[in-house]
Amino acid sequence: MRKINQIFFLFVSLSCLCLVSCKDEESPQWTSIEGTFSDPIPSRKGAVVEGMINGSIGGNVSVFGFLCSLSKELIPDDPATMPFPIKDESFSVGKSFKKTLTDLEPGKQYYYCMYVSNGTNMMKTQTSSFTTLTTSKPLLGEMKILSVGEYSLSASCGILDNGGSNITQCGFFYKKQEDEKFEPKLVSVESFQVTIDKLSPGTMYYIYPFATNKDGTINGDTLEFTTEGFEAPVVLTNKVGTEALGSDWAILSGSLENSGSSEIKEMGFCYTTVDKDPVKDVDKFVPVKDKKDFTYKLTGLVDKTKYYVRAYAKNGSKAAYGERIEFVTKEYIKPICETVEISNVTDISADVQSKVKQGSDNILRKGFCYSNSGAPELKNATILEVTDIEGDYLKATITGLSPNKKYFVRAFVETGKEVSYGPIETLETSADPTPVIGAITFTNVEKTSFAAHVTISSSGSIKKRMFLYSSTNQSPKLDGENVSVLEFSSESATISGLKPNTQYYVCVYVLGEKDKEVYSAIATVKTVTMGLPVVSDVNITREGNVATVRATVTSESEITECGVCYSTVNTIPSVIDSKINTGLSGNRLNGQITNLKQSTIYYIRVYATSVAGTVYSDVVKMDVGDGSPNINDNDNPDKN
Repeated sequence: MRKINQIFFLFVSLSCLCLVSCKDEESPQWTSIEGTFSDPIPSRKGAVVEGMINGSIGGNVSVFGFLCSLSKELIPDDPATMPFPIKDESFSVGKSFKKTLTDLEPGKQYYYCMYVSNGTNMMKTQTSSFTTLTTSKPLLGEMKILSVGEYSLSASCGILDNGGSNITQCGFFYKKQEDEKFEPKLVSVESFQVTIDKLSPGTMYYIYPFATNKDGTINGDTLEFTTEGFEAPVVLTNKVGTEALGSDWAILSGSLENSGSSEIKEMGFCYTTVDKDPVKDVDKFVPVKDKKDFTYKLTGLVDKTKYYVRAYAKNGSKAAYGERIEFVTKEYIKPICETVEISNVTDISADVQSKVKQGSDNILRKGFCYSNSGAPELKNATILEVTDIEGDYLKATITGLSPNKKYFVRAFVETGKEVSYGPIETLETSADPTPVIGAITFTNVEKTSFAAHVTISSSGSIKKRMFLYSSTNQSPKLDGENVSVLEFSSESATISGLKPNTQYYVCVYVLGEKDKEVYSAIATVKTVTMGLPVVSDVNITREGNVATVRATVTSESEITECGVCYSTVNTIPSVIDSKINTGLSGNRLNGQITNLKQSTIYYIRVYATSVAGTVYSDVVKMDVGDGSPNINDNDNPDKN
């Protein structure tokens, strides 16, 4: 019996030894587990805790970290106990570990400790505590470096808790390693993402995030990064001004500062409506040609919408982005043409004008359309385009009408989006021929003479045409006081016997069929003591729909204005017709007339103005045919 008991005791002892041995393999070994904690840093919904485990622990520690609970017991299996394991560091006795505890409730007392585990069993240190704040500074998440290039960095961060009040400001501070002062870069709370441009290649920088609410500013950890060596291009994104914006379009511009280490393969703009930095392969992209300064008219946009844009360039090895810019498209406002006002109606012409509200978009074409029947539209009516809006009005003279006819006329304005028409008005021409007198212009103004020019048209015969002029009577008429008369037969006449340095008032009198009398508008001219400017060496060439005008201008006195005037209707154009103010380079004039229309005859003159008056060159007639450019299609009608 005694032998049996000895055998049983031996069996129990071996079993216990075996169990202890198994237990040693399953749980960490220690002689004591004590923790040393630094003062916790609580926030509103979290806290930063730091501590170390002291003593000697054997075995393999697979999991360690902090436990946190509203309960002081910190029972590991209790759902109220929250584990916060440390995953990115290896465990070591006597090493200090830091952890941010999250998802806590404001204004509560929490208990915490450190723990170690082999995955099956767990041991913990003594308990410490802290109380979360009712309100606090914001709580930041981890900052991440998204990308680093030669000249730029992209980084992001998150706000884990706003501290119980609105975030008033957030962003990043950064600086070169050798600089003393950090530079701020503000961002929006929603994205908390930044792209810092214009950095130096191959240079070390420091960066940290920050956020501010009513309780103050919190700064995140500082990270260091080094920009890549010089390989990528350098590209800039220019801001979009209000003049480069419409309701559905915007003109983007950028500049290529440096192509980097190799030739540029691709460049353009990428854009998005999401508040972030647009990326070429993710967001919308439009290519442009490789040149230093580049632009692109972006169309098909949505009105009243914010867009985010970055210029983009890629060489043989690297891609680079410019700084992000943003703009808001304008609200679309439709242009409005008001009722046409009709005046000075003759048998073949009438003056028309219409008040216009231009709307939000650029106007491509404007003017009047008219027809004998129905509602006139661009597709089925005669069109009279107007070059400029005078004040708020479109103004024009409709010519080439038939006597005793009814016409329907209205104004129009065409944008890239639509054509807006005004109300239809009725125009009835006179049955009796009425002469139409154009504007009076002057050339060869001397001390005692000047040449006067005028265009007169009529469907009937003209019995008389006269220049009436006076230096004292501001409204010269036949039989008027101090009015001189010069009858003429063509479109020009030279008035002589005048006083030097004197202003004259000039009008034209025409007597038509059935003794119809018509007076022109009054024009003024001043004889001078010094000679007028001299326009010479006029040369006009054309390439496609662009005419280039060159001339030499000399004058005894300062030229106050000079340029090119032209018309497709008036055979003797003046500055009251279409004109281009070119100025002078030395004594050379150089200007261009663009957007010429095919199958159209243009009458062109160079003009120059000084204190002595305005002079014009001879008229050059340019016939813009349908074929290729031909400089021989220009001739001087005055020489015919």
